[in-house]
Order: sequence, then structure tokens, then C-alpha cells
Amino acid sequence: MRISDPFQPSASAPDGRQAARREAEAPTGETSTRGTPAGDAPEAVPQKPQANNVKEVDQWPSLRDILAGIVVALKDLWTNRALLILLFVFVLTLTLSITSNSTQLQAVAAAAGGALVGLLAPPPSSGQA
Repeated sequence: MRISDPFQPSASAPDGRQAARREAEAPTGETSTRGTPAGDAPEAVPQKPQANNVKEVDQWPSLRDILAGIVVALKDLWTNRALLILLFVFVLTLTLSITSNSTQLQAVAAAAGGALVGLLAPPPSSGQA
């Protein structure tokens, strides 16, 4: 069995119908490939990509942010150096008094602990009832 080509004239159809069918199927010069009139503005012009205005969030802080945090922490520690000295004395004497079982070091640890509580406690209210 032979398959006939629709664009080839066949013996069964008159030439007028074949020509009309070919004109309807084939694009002409008046239309573009998208089926719009040729005089219209072409739609296939590539557009410039739009810049994404969403800022990406940095997951890692910059070196300047890290150094600024360290500087702030050092300033706070320098401001509270009395607290740090008492804390160091308390931890050292407490450790030594536990390891050597010395009552004198226990007394120093107790005094340093009391001083730490005094520094860290809020000031008493001055209101009298």
C-alpha cells in the first residue's frame, strides 16, 4: 500500500482543490511564523534580564563585624576588671582549698565569694516604710 503525500497532486482530486489546500497550509509572506501580520512588532526580541532586587543574606559575618564584637567585649571586660579579679581569686582559692583541705584558703574563697555577691547584687532600695 502506498501512502500519498498531501502536497502532491493526486489523480482523484482536481487541481483547484489541491492548490487551495496548499495555500491554506503553507505560510505566506504576509504572516510571520507566529501567525501575526508581518507589519507588527516582532515578539521574538530578547529582553534584558531584570536585576533581582532581593538582597542575599550573608550567613557568615564579615571580619569587621567579628573584630568590632571583640573590641566591645574587651572594653566591657576592662570596665569590669574588679569583678574579673575577684572571680579569678575566688575560683583559684576555692580550687586550692578543696585540693589541699586548707581552712585559710577556704576563708579567702568565702571572702572573695562575698565580695562577688556584693558587686553583682542590685543596690538596696532606699525607701523606708
